[in-house]
Amino acid sequence: MWRRYSSWLEVRVLVWISMGFVILESVVGAIAVLLPSVSPAILAVTLGVSLISFAGNILVTIVLAQIQRQHPFGSGDPHRLRANELPKNFTKWTLFTLGYTFIAMYVGAYLAKSNISDSFRGYPFPSETYHQAGFKVYFDILHRGIAIGLFLLIIRLFISAYRWRSERPDLYRGALLAILLVAGQILSGAYLILTNLSLLGFLIHVSVVSCLFATLAYLFLQSLPEPLRPNPSSISRIPSKSPSRI
Repeated sequence: MWRRYSSWLEVRVLVWISMGFVILESVVGAIAVLLPSVSPAILAVTLGVSLISFAGNILVTIVLAQIQRQHPFGSGDPHRLRANELPKNFTKWTLFTLGYTFIAMYVGAYLAKSNISDSFRGYPFPSETYHQAGFKVYFDILHRGIAIGLFLLIIRLFISAYRWRSERPDLYRGALLAILLVAGQILSGAYLILTNLSLLGFLIHVSVVSCLFATLAYLFLQSLPEPLRPNPSSISRIPSKSPSRI
């Protein structure tokens, strides 16, 4: 696969991201196992690293599918993967939302690893007071407040993508999926609390945020300007009737 697709910049970058963060995740996981006590702040990094690796694998799969289709948007350039460049503000806003999502995930993972979330009930904000839970209540409120901020950010992103729905239906569909996923994330958070932090609720919550992060990463990739491509003759295309070569 590498020889066939390495001429594409997106493939090279995404493959290295996927491999690099898988290795990093293994190292962090080994440290967590070997050391007698590890800070929750370090343990929370494991989820963040796995999230980036997951997104990298999803994106490289999408890019390979785009390459096989050659010109999914009907562009005159057979090696153009993205049509109609967008204003830089959209790309910056998408990157900001992606980074914000990573921070939200990290805060949630930190609370889970430090067992702070075990002390709180009530939705959308904890019913416990400072006198009952101490300073921990502020961490829990921070996490839930970040979730509300993320919902507002993605609504803003969806509005921007909606304006380009005719020229860039890929961005519109991706932003619509992000809206559904962030709503699912909020609902899964409520389910997690109402079921007293059940394993099923935790798995749903983590799975939804992983899909949300990958969706935002896809939007960021699709909003980037098209890089310079090598000579078309040097770019291989998989024959449609040769599945054994894939």
